[in-house]
Amino acid sequence: MVGLFPLFIALATELNHIQSLGSLFSFMGHNLHILLLDYFIVSVAFLLVSLLFKKTFISMAITGLLFYIISWVEYFKYDVSGTHFTITDLQMTSNATDIAKFANIHLTWYLALTFLLLVGYVVAAYFFRLENKVRLKYRMLSFCATFAMVCVFFVTPTMAMGVFHLFDVEEPNTANVFMADKQFQETNLIPYFTQSAAEFLSTRVTRPQGYSQETVASMLVQNTNQDVSDVKPNVVMIMSESFADFRRLEQLDVDPTIYENFDRAREEGFGGTCVVPTFGGYTVRTEFELLTGMPVKSLNTPVAPQKLLKEDTENSSIVSFYKDSGYKSYYIHPFSSSFYGRKSIYSTFGFDKMYFENDLTVEKTRYGANQYINDETLYNQILKQLGETDEPCLIFTTTMQNHQPYSGNGTGDAEFSLYLDGIRESDRALGQFLEQLKESGEPTIVFFVGDHYPMFTHSNTTYQDAGIDYTNSAEIYNQPYLVWSNYDADFSCLPDEEVSSFYLPYLLIDVADLSQTELVSSMLEHMKIVPVYSPTANVQVDSDDFLDMLTYDRVFGQNFCSDAG
Repeated sequence: MVGLFPLFIALATELNHIQSLGSLFSFMGHNLHILLLDYFIVSVAFLLVSLLFKKTFISMAITGLLFYIISWVEYFKYDVSGTHFTITDLQMTSNATDIAKFANIHLTWYLALTFLLLVGYVVAAYFFRLENKVRLKYRMLSFCATFAMVCVFFVTPTMAMGVFHLFDVEEPNTANVFMADKQFQETNLIPYFTQSAAEFLSTRVTRPQGYSQETVASMLVQNTNQDVSDVKPNVVMIMSESFADFRRLEQLDVDPTIYENFDRAREEGFGGTCVVPTFGGYTVRTEFELLTGMPVKSLNTPVAPQKLLKEDTENSSIVSFYKDSGYKSYYIHPFSSSFYGRKSIYSTFGFDKMYFENDLTVEKTRYGANQYINDETLYNQILKQLGETDEPCLIFTTTMQNHQPYSGNGTGDAEFSLYLDGIRESDRALGQFLEQLKESGEPTIVFFVGDHYPMFTHSNTTYQDAGIDYTNSAEIYNQPYLVWSNYDADFSCLPDEEVSSFYLPYLLIDVADLSQTELVSSMLEHMKIVPVYSPTANVQVDSDDFLDMLTYDRVFGQNFCSDAG
């Protein structure tokens, strides 16, 4: 009975997300090595818990609930977002209600069945009074030895990969969602989740060889922009949630009028393409690159790169540059302040004021079935802030209107239509906002980009219809952006070719014609050599000493590059 418990938990865990007995047994029948790996992983977890408790029913309850919760979260996360659950998702928020807003939680027969069977197993162990007969001191010694081996496994990449290779499981690629899904389909939940945990715990950003103030200084070039304009324009950076141009996927035949204001703004100003480091979620990867001007690739592409920043981060973001240039700075995000720890982390960047959902001072209107605060409300807050501030402003905004889920109570291809309806509304609000800026007469530059393409539920076929899979998915990490102004700004410095999103803050400084620090000038020069440095790009650059060194300096080090002239 006890020996079969790990097998029961392994099968129940996989059944909870597969939701089909036939599919479960078909997969396991053709992939016995995965079943053995499942059994091995659950057995180790059960052994660890069993060594802590004498009563077997307690060990069964704890182990069973742990794997049940993992499978429960996987089922609902994949059902809503089309992406799989990994241990790094726990970094997203400390407030469970934030996550619940995105979920469509409901009970299925399989979830109820496996839970009842787990309860039955635990009750049977209690009824038969199953116990661990080993004396406490020997249990503790065994626990310490086993726990130490597990720790070594998780923090030693070669050992972890060696074990997975023994069971014919390939090394993961979690930066690309399509590649991650392919791997999940080949391994199922337990190996995938365990492997993602091992990857997360074993991945560390190491101190670059020769890191010092002298080394950093030697990498920087002298200022190249000494003749600056007397005009200090407002700079408004808009990162639009899930805004993507689906006309680029020609097979979908999307109505071009959905983007008419976006197109007009690109014609009046400048339209380019950037490579963002995420797809379908993990917005803060793109947000990190735009706020710090550093690539997440140099940090091994974590889910929440902003959480790696040391406590003193005021000089690690673009905010410090504008502050030194006489600007007031504001951050606006019409959603929960606790999601991704934004308030606690970004409050150290030096913003003069931060606005979250409960801080907005304009009338709030909402959009769609999910009732997220709409883009028009956000733009009204920007306009009010510009009108109330005498100094030039930097305003960074992360919108919320078009966040998943898009289906409400619908599924499948109806999601795509609902999503496009939201994009049409965002486009209308953008056009209205730019017209209001034209009337204001206050020099203002607007930068607009989508953080990533959206991910739909697993029943949706939009990307399949567009011919996108793991072999060509790099294409949808390319995002169009626009830079627009209500005065005669010079856009000649903006590149026609694709660039990584972390270069864009420096390009905006160039467009605004502000006095450049050595860091700004150096990044603009390096962009000409390595325009794209991203884990999601078509053409991969294995490593770049310049970018890796400066990223380490700003995130973990002494921030020598920000102290340069």
